[in-house]
Amino acid sequence: MEPAARRRVVAPAWGLHLCCAVPWETVAAARPDLLSFDLALGPLDQHGVQELRALLARGGRIAWGVVAAHSAEHEQHATARMRAALAQVGGEEAGRRSLLSASCGSGLTTVARETEIAVALLDTARALASPV
Repeated sequence: MEPAARRRVVAPAWGLHLCCAVPWETVAAARPDLLSFDLALGPLDQHGVQELRALLARGGRIAWGVVAAHSAEHEQHATARMRAALAQVGGEEAGRRSLLSASCGSGLTTVARETEIAVALLDTARALASPV
């Protein structure tokens, strides 16, 4: 039995969270139902685009770390980042299968920064739902 099938014996869906540069070969081999990673670390490369398209084609979801926790980033940064990524991996359909989050490390920030991040995520979600 392949590893992905063994994981589904325990749970019908499973996710993978990566707090680093994404090893796309590992993602391809693992075949998660949900992938959580920090888009705020840098734009997608072609291998990342291919793997995210494959994940979405399998019915998977993506949790995008779009707001860098330790930078003075807000909605404008996250919205631009998400629009670029969604255009690469599947547009509106990819957006419907997405979750927005901060990058890793937000637990080490101040309460004020956590509040800024929450507002940025809400504003990003609203901006993405609005026509360009």
